[in-house]
Amino acid sequence: MSKRERVYIVDENDNVIDEKWRDETIPADRIRIVGVWIENNSEQVLIAQRSYRKKIDQGLWGPAVAGTVEAGDSYESTAIRELIEEINLDINSLSTSLIAVDKINYGTEKTGLRIAARFKIFVDLPISSFKIDSNEVEKIKWIDKKILTQDITKNPDNYVPHFKVDIA
Repeated sequence: MSKRERVYIVDENDNVIDEKWRDETIPADRIRIVGVWIENNSEQVLIAQRSYRKKIDQGLWGPAVAGTVEAGDSYESTAIRELIEEINLDINSLSTSLIAVDKINYGTEKTGLRIAARFKIFVDLPISSFKIDSNEVEKIKWIDKKILTQDITKNPDNYVPHFKVDIA
């Protein structure tokens, strides 16, 4: 995190109950995040390995893009911003749009509580079309959905905790 971020603290129904600096939140504070699943026409999902520079879940695999919703931002605007920041994908220049999937509550003692808005987009681009931000992402890869589901079951410790639920 290169700059301080203000985040909303929300209840389990996503109602704002407070606002804090992110670095001053405690595990009992539920914050808003987004995850974006990118799929192609070959039944593959683009997944990202989190940077080893991250404070939480370093080196674990998860959705192609994930990020914290800053106070004043919407889930959708955060997803669009994170697509550009993390993998240099500007969906405004493509003939695709975000599809809102759902919101889930999850949390661990290590990461704190989260409410995650999940989005999906369909993009048929080679891996070389993406430019990753090494502060956020170590690497990305296209993987067959079926193989990914099997690997999450076989090697759950290689994936961020909430990803286990998201792909199923």
